[in-house]
Amino acid sequence: IFTQIFDSILRGFLESTQHAKEFTALPFVSQLEIKTISDDRLKKFCRHAISQILNFNDRLTAEKALILQSEWKSLDLFGSKRMLLSQLVLPLESQDMLELLKSSMNNSQINPLSTLVYLSVMYILFPMSSAEVKDYIKMELTTGIENSDMRKLSLAFLIARQSSIVGQESFGSYSSWFELTFNSSCSPLTATRQKFSTLMRFLSNLVPTDDAEYLKAHILKKPLIPPKCADIMEDYVLLAKTRLKDLKVSLADDRKVNNTSTLDPVEEEIQAMLEAYEGTGKIPSTFFRMWMFRKPYLIQTLLPALLKPRCLPDIPDVRMKFVDELFKTVDLDPNLYKRYKQACEQEKQAWMEGVFDSEDDDDLQLDLLRPKERLSYQLTKYCEILENGSDSKVSETLNSVIEALSGLLVGQRSLISAVTSSIQVNLSKPLSSAEREFVLELTGCLQVEQNLSFKQFEGVNKLVSVLADHFHQFHSVLLRHIIMTLSSKTKKEQLLIQSLAWQMMTMALTSHNRITEVVITTCDGGQIKTLVYATPQEAMFSCLESGPKIQQLDIWRFWIHYTLWAVQYFDTSDREKEKMEVAIVDPLNCSLPDIVPEVIIKQLLLVGERCGVCEGFRFSTGFESSSSEASKLDLSLYSLVRWQKLSRNIKPSLSDWVEFELKIDPSDDFLPMMQRTTYLWKTSCNFLSRRLLTGCNDNSTFCRDLTFLLAKSNATSHGETRHSLQTYSCLVGLLTRHIYQLPGSDKGSTLWLTSLLEAALPSQLNSVLRIVFSLPPHLLFCNSLQDRVSKTCVDSSLLALKYFSNSNHYIGAFLSLDAIIYLLQSYISVKPMLQSQAEVARVIRHPLVTMSILVHYKVLKSLSLLKELGQSFEEEFNLAVQWAESVIKDVLEPFNVNVKWPQTWMNGASLFALVYRIPTLSGVSLPEKFIKSEKECVLYFLQVSSVYFTANGMEVLKQAQRSVAKLFLQIISTNGGLLIQLLDNLSPEMTSFCCHLGFDQSFCQMRDLCILKLITNISAQVLVRSTTENVTLSVLMSYSQILTSAYTGGLSELHAQCTSSETNLTDWMKQLVDSCSSHHLQQINLFSPPLSQPGPHVVLYLYLAEKKRKR
Repeated sequence: IFTQIFDSILRGFLESTQHAKEFTALPFVSQLEIKTISDDRLKKFCRHAISQILNFNDRLTAEKALILQSEWKSLDLFGSKRMLLSQLVLPLESQDMLELLKSSMNNSQINPLSTLVYLSVMYILFPMSSAEVKDYIKMELTTGIENSDMRKLSLAFLIARQSSIVGQESFGSYSSWFELTFNSSCSPLTATRQKFSTLMRFLSNLVPTDDAEYLKAHILKKPLIPPKCADIMEDYVLLAKTRLKDLKVSLADDRKVNNTSTLDPVEEEIQAMLEAYEGTGKIPSTFFRMWMFRKPYLIQTLLPALLKPRCLPDIPDVRMKFVDELFKTVDLDPNLYKRYKQACEQEKQAWMEGVFDSEDDDDLQLDLLRPKERLSYQLTKYCEILENGSDSKVSETLNSVIEALSGLLVGQRSLISAVTSSIQVNLSKPLSSAEREFVLELTGCLQVEQNLSFKQFEGVNKLVSVLADHFHQFHSVLLRHIIMTLSSKTKKEQLLIQSLAWQMMTMALTSHNRITEVVITTCDGGQIKTLVYATPQEAMFSCLESGPKIQQLDIWRFWIHYTLWAVQYFDTSDREKEKMEVAIVDPLNCSLPDIVPEVIIKQLLLVGERCGVCEGFRFSTGFESSSSEASKLDLSLYSLVRWQKLSRNIKPSLSDWVEFELKIDPSDDFLPMMQRTTYLWKTSCNFLSRRLLTGCNDNSTFCRDLTFLLAKSNATSHGETRHSLQTYSCLVGLLTRHIYQLPGSDKGSTLWLTSLLEAALPSQLNSVLRIVFSLPPHLLFCNSLQDRVSKTCVDSSLLALKYFSNSNHYIGAFLSLDAIIYLLQSYISVKPMLQSQAEVARVIRHPLVTMSILVHYKVLKSLSLLKELGQSFEEEFNLAVQWAESVIKDVLEPFNVNVKWPQTWMNGASLFALVYRIPTLSGVSLPEKFIKSEKECVLYFLQVSSVYFTANGMEVLKQAQRSVAKLFLQIISTNGGLLIQLLDNLSPEMTSFCCHLGFDQSFCQMRDLCILKLITNISAQVLVRSTTENVTLSVLMSYSQILTSAYTGGLSELHAQCTSSETNLTDWMKQLVDSCSSHHLQQINLFSPPLSQPGPHVVLYLYLAEKKRKR
């Protein structure tokens, strides 16, 4: 209560005396002189009173207080508030006053008037407190700059400016504080570009309200400028000077007093521009603003001062580079530049007159230069002579360039590649500093401008061709540099992009007549990989295609310009060149293909296709905002005339296009998924309409060729896919879409699959069927869902089934459920057409279809399809079952030496389907002996696969085993637990079978032992010598499932037997794991077994884990 009463009295006093000049003492103030109050209580009272005064009315944010500086700068510092504060601070120390200041500044709003009075009292009573205040200001500045906190920065500058007003004797002036704080090299607050940008952005926001003295301090006492930040400072200086001009305040007096510069204002502006250009390599924005708003001053005053004749150095300095860049970038009078050069040359001659002979002086200076500087000088001189010199000096200067290059190569002999038939590039190690320096020096010589005249263009190409003999020795180093740069995922500077493009051009020129193989070695996760390319161009374009999208378009744009130069040059007659006043300097003994090889033309056309610049089709690339510059592609380059000139009848084939698309990584593709689908469709239509080298004269032929290409690309190399699965799926979808465009097979058209399978070579059949089975199932028997079943469709379907039967690809031995449903629905749809039922019956009766119906019988029955088929289907179905029964009858005589085993796997597959599914059938009349023979059939499978149990096994069993092994391999690879399920249903018969063979083991042990030995026999006879890695992987995964299931049934005794030397299961498992690639090995997931129990499951688990870790 007493505190509230006191606060009310204090507020009333402050309100009544806010504008009073005389001090009215309060009753409690007189008590400060009476020693009846303890020091602690007195200090607490004074702190509270001061806090109330600092937080009194007129509270503003720090940013607002800094802007309204004119209000608190004109404050009368000798009013009542100051007198009251002078008494209240008597019991306090300087540290107490600083803490009160910090506490007040931490509030969201402050009273700048009270703060100014408080600081004036503080500096009078405690002059040494200025050091503590400066430390506090620096702490706030550091936090504000690092976190871009504008409030912290506003607080710091507010306290600094108020301190410079009320405590100049102890704190110092604002300009001295600013210089000591921001221009100290010991511990700069703005050492990085980000921090410096934050400070200058803050100061720029204050320019419209800052007084002249603060603006002068910022200009004359510049902060320490980090590298490449001169342009930021230049922008602020221009803004501040504009503000000073508005205030009608000049910097002249301050320069004289501070002696900061002896330059006149014009020269100072020039120096500022040169500093900005040196830091960024670009014409500063100051010049362009002056060009827009102060053009008379620029033309009449600044440019004459900049172009004042002088003795130009042989090695261009910053001013010389700036002038050259200025006339290249800005639309200035070229005669002005020519007069400037002539005046500088006269100045140089006047300076050298009587000292040296000019030629001797040039030789003397060149001898003093380093090799790379000497080469740079000779190249510059060569380019100047090409444009302005006489033809007689060209050969002489070119010889000087070759001599300079030879001098550079003398110190780089360690980098020269050995003379071999191929270029070896090892990317497992980064470029050394010597290699990187050499590459930058050598390739820097070829960074010429894009806007070359014909004469310069010809001269540069001549230079490149002359340098080729020296260049080819360094192919390995250059290729490593190019590929490592292109493979990185960071955006490159434009200069580097141009450099790479010129390197690629040079490599293409050098290697055009030297077909040199490139071998690239990489290290991926500890595994050494080797990639072989036929030419250097192929290697570089392969790396470019996997690079960042913006980089691809930048290099592509550069190559388009370069190629069109070449096209235009070689298409221009000599007479037209004479009209253009182009002096031919030793015409090049080469043609356009020598300058731009065919492989580059194809790549350019393919990239152009993706960018939507093909004939009649422009596509929105959908670039993000950061790549807006790259999206501004000059599509006008691709007028029909220029396109024809560029292509030179060299057009990419369908094979080139498919291979190009499959190499593109979708994660780096600038085409989103939706746009990529549209692009593929429209581009494929372009291939059809343009009748390119694919020979595609109709849609059917196009579908056939595209399928063969996809089948070829689906091959693997060392277990790794050669393409992106996402892009591959898009192309398969494109194939499906084109198939739907074919005429219906019910209209007399041939089934698309028929022509495809007839054209496929035996070696292609498995790969083609892999593509076919990834398409919608109904396309196996028709061209579209709109087809009606007809005789043509039936004949085509039977032909397709024939190919399926002869192929060993379709593992599982039955068609998919979707395909069977389509066939049955087709059968139902033609029931009214009596003449067609017999034809359809030929398809339904096919063993593959019958076996597939049996496998999917339970699902088909639930769909009521079998009832709709009626009596006719039942008759046909029973005929097929009788065929299978006849097969079983032959099989059930295993000890008859005259048995004729089925020669095709189709018979065995159908037999398996009957055994597996017949117990679930209903409504089908089967002989009782057939039902009885079901279990006997399964026992026979076990018997023929367990020849090792009989010491005197008959030869017929061994022959039968080889035929059955292939069937079991397919069964195991699709359903490893199926054998265990079958055997679990045959417990009594299995026990009897084991007893018949003379074994005493329990059924479970014998069951699992038979299965394990079966897999071992299969691996010995089929797996190791003839199956693909995919089948090996499937068997290995199924084997792990069998082991897991067998373990749950109890295998304590079996484990020891399986790891014995007799079965060699451990060695076989290791061999199986070793044959799998790293990619496929990661797909195998084994449950962690109890390691306390020995057995093959433990061996497989541990060995597999070790292989995964190593790979």
